Amino acid sequence: MTDEETLKASLRRWIRGSSNPRVLWRDGIGLKARGKSFKSATLSYFGNNPESPSGRELTLVEVPREEFGPGYDFENATTTFKLRDNEIEVLQKFLNGLLADEGHYVRVGDKSVADALADSFIQSGQNDRTLMNIFAAVSKNPELAMMVSRQPEALALSSKITDENHKDVIDRLDEMARRESPAASEKEFQKLVEKNSWIFGGRFIEPIRRRSVTVLDELDVPLTAVDGSLHIVELKRSDINRLFVKHRNHWIVGKDIHEAVSQVENYLFALDSAGDNIRATLNLDVYRAIGTVVVGHLDQCTTDVTREEAYRAMRIYNSHLSRVRVLTYDQLIANARNAMALGVVGAGDAV
Repeated sequence: MTDEETLKASLRRWIRGSSNPRVLWRDGIGLKARGKSFKSATLSYFGNNPESPSGRELTLVEVPREEFGPGYDFENATTTFKLRDNEIEVLQKFLNGLLADEGHYVRVGDKSVADALADSFIQSGQNDRTLMNIFAAVSKNPELAMMVSRQPEALALSSKITDENHKDVIDRLDEMARRESPAASEKEFQKLVEKNSWIFGGRFIEPIRRRSVTVLDELDVPLTAVDGSLHIVELKRSDINRLFVKHRNHWIVGKDIHEAVSQVENYLFALDSAGDNIRATLNLDVYRAIGTVVVGHLDQCTTDVTREEAYRAMRIYNSHLSRVRVLTYDQLIANARNAMALGVVGAGDAV
């Protein structure tokens, strides 16, 4: 290709200042090689701060060839078309294939629209895999990811979907804890809870992948607290008939609770005995470790204890424990729902 042929086939690109004090600069490019007309697109940036322009204007121009001569008549454009700010973004999305489907597209401006969108998404039966595919597609387009992350609706939508997922987990836990035949096993509870450690409070980071922290014991759900200490969650069955028993004139906790607490106390003793070795090998502070026992559900209890009497007996029992706390599944579920209503992540182990 000769130099003349190369010149004819090339597209011109330019960046210019402006005599207009409102215009910071102009970016432009020719849209076609030389022909009967010259077509260009120019982006003008407005404002006072070059680092953060206050507005943009896209101008599309077509000018004819000069009647006499090799150039173009830039003073007499055949067509001029201008787009501003949000209109430019719409065109960008269209050209990038983001508005590929037929239909109506609405720009949202407040959280209520994001809430409605999340509700529609969840009610339509979309699963986690679909959501992951959406996020994966966004992550492959850095410009799109940046654009989405800057929108307040993105945070509102993410928060709404997280809340709905948390509600779903709590409902599943409630269904499992109330199930009578067949009753949920400890392993079923463990599988659900270890994937949703948030239910025990925001101060816990994540489950420890290695459950055998000591030689003799295997922990149900060992959690790491934000201060680096260990929190042991021991999950028992919910279908315990004599969770509370009458002793003389008072209701007390039954043997299942005593045995579960003793089990966790033995775990804590074993951790204390091997504390230095565990710190050196796993970088865990077990000297400050505490434990939570989740056991039974009042709806599964066949004794005639009332809810008030049961919770009073549990408070009295917990008040005399040091490093272990006990709560029933119905208490854990109620705490989690109350925490969500208050906008708090996780339920904690308070009763």
